[in-house]
Amino acid sequence: MSMSSTIQRKGTGGNRRPSSTCRIAIPLLVIIAISAQLSAEQAKRADDFVESIGIATHWDYASTIYTDQQDVLKQKIIDAGIRHVRGVSATIPQNRTFQDKALTDLFKSNVRQTFMVGTLWNLSVNTWTLDTSNIDQQLDLCASYGNAISAIEGPNECSAYRQVPMPNGELVTFDYIRAFMRKLYTRAHQRFPSLPVYSATAGGGDFPDLHDACDYENTHSYPWVYPECSTTPWGPSPQTCEMIDIYSSTLTGTVIGTTGSLNNNGNTRDKAVDNNMDTWFDAPAANGAWVGLDLGKPELISKIIYRHRKGFASRMVNGKFQGSNSADFSSGVTDLSVITSTPTEDYAYYTWSSYMYLDNTPGPFRYVRYLSPDGGYCNIAEMSFKAPLASPRPTVVTETGYLSYLKGFWAGSYVPEEVQAKYILRNYLRLFMQNVTRSFWYELADMDTDSTGGFGLIANNLREKPAYKALKNMIGLLSDKGPSFTPGSLGYSLSGSLTDVKSLLFQKRNGVYYLVVWQAKSSYDQVSRTNTPVADVSATLTFTTPVSSAKTYLPTTGAAAVATYNAPHAITLSVPDHPLVIECTLATTETRSPVRPQLNRGTGIFEIMSLDGRVVARQSLNDRNRMDVGSMASGAGIYFIRRHGQTDFYRQMIIVNK
Repeated sequence: MSMSSTIQRKGTGGNRRPSSTCRIAIPLLVIIAISAQLSAEQAKRADDFVESIGIATHWDYASTIYTDQQDVLKQKIIDAGIRHVRGVSATIPQNRTFQDKALTDLFKSNVRQTFMVGTLWNLSVNTWTLDTSNIDQQLDLCASYGNAISAIEGPNECSAYRQVPMPNGELVTFDYIRAFMRKLYTRAHQRFPSLPVYSATAGGGDFPDLHDACDYENTHSYPWVYPECSTTPWGPSPQTCEMIDIYSSTLTGTVIGTTGSLNNNGNTRDKAVDNNMDTWFDAPAANGAWVGLDLGKPELISKIIYRHRKGFASRMVNGKFQGSNSADFSSGVTDLSVITSTPTEDYAYYTWSSYMYLDNTPGPFRYVRYLSPDGGYCNIAEMSFKAPLASPRPTVVTETGYLSYLKGFWAGSYVPEEVQAKYILRNYLRLFMQNVTRSFWYELADMDTDSTGGFGLIANNLREKPAYKALKNMIGLLSDKGPSFTPGSLGYSLSGSLTDVKSLLFQKRNGVYYLVVWQAKSSYDQVSRTNTPVADVSATLTFTTPVSSAKTYLPTTGAAAVATYNAPHAITLSVPDHPLVIECTLATTETRSPVRPQLNRGTGIFEIMSLDGRVVARQSLNDRNRMDVGSMASGAGIYFIRRHGQTDFYRQMIIVNK
């Protein structure tokens, strides 16, 4: 492409006249150099984020809002622009009519469902059981739903505090979960080759490695549950946690350590690795006891998680986690981590006490252990050692959320509705940043106003909570259905007090960019149950890619733009503790010859400015001469024209081809 690059400007003074109009193609090498100079960030597709958003439902829960107000709730999903729903399964037959109707009606609006395969009601034992023999029976129902199904999910929360029995009546084991998932994975891919399979979920505690029995690892990430949040860079307390662990794998091995138990009470060393938070190791002596694992071969250690014996957390103070390549730890012992304070008795008794991230990834060690302090009786309920992964696993989160109703078993997770509205968008954004393919908020509607109420985006009386409105606004702003495309790059920089500021850059198919920024700080103290107001921080957004206009939005508070900027070079932002979206429309190029920008009249010296703010040429103009940008510019690229002495760029952008 060639283009005129001359400017004619009325004014006084100056005597230089153009010699020619430059019409030379840009070499590839020059293009590469310009891109590097801009330090531009490649955007992510805006619609990929919208596609990552899902919502959990309970269409088969009879005599609840899901059956009594089903038509209203279906419309709420459609109105919000949500495209993915979780909550269809091989449920109790008499309740299946409800979910069948919901699935059929929503699919008419291109809303698809995740089909859950797991426990079925076992009449012989009068309870739910996990049985590999009925996997095909459940997949038959999945087949009847056709293209309305977008994925198949393994058993829900089948470990830890939600342990379920196998057909023989015994509690489910890791080996049985693996066997179930491997059969489900094989049969699902034989019958539905295009549908991804999500792994089973634990529901608390550790879980077996199922990477070879699923397409996506699956977890339930409730940020207010996991104490690991206090040690992550995303925030100072559990309620600010916005991450899950997809970067490590659980190490297994043979239990080693002190034998026996106090007064032969049966609480032996194996209790520390039985995935049961209600059992613990109780050593026969108060001092010198330890429990560990022979990993079979040396391994790097990236993370340690553990659970104290309930009610005896203080017995772990000064305890040590160690690694060695000597089976009896007689030599080459490395302290991996030392417990210096009493583990917290957190809200949920079945979760881990603490998560220790080992930044230097020590090892490799074949043997790892917990060494009890004197007087501690090696009281530890659970421990788990993790190895680093070279790259994160493909992952989905099929439950995540915050409660907004202060009652019932989960009251410890309560946040006010206005905070829930902030956290829902932050949670979806953070999970997307961690390459989580899809995450499902738990849940769409409050089924009651007691033990399970409050997680919903719709109140039990059908009132839209602020979180629903915030999500609807965000989806409406970023939705961009259409064919796949490769997003471009935007040259920009952020400066200011950015310690807790996170950002994501999106682009739509029409070329418009959307920069999302927010503070990842706690907005509510769930222990004292008080608001913790977060002051906006000032940040300067400077563009190095020409932008013709920009708008800012606050989806948590409304759908309309809150500010508009014409041809901004820099914008001063007030970044809150919820997403601020900056819509950036790129400047268009001029193809007229000569180009006549609307500059102020009068005598003046005009300058050619490069994108990084350098003056590359300067000339006095009057109403008879022209500025030949093509010959005066320092090379091919994008330039602006401004009057000498003014700080702002003019809206006129010039493309020079050499």
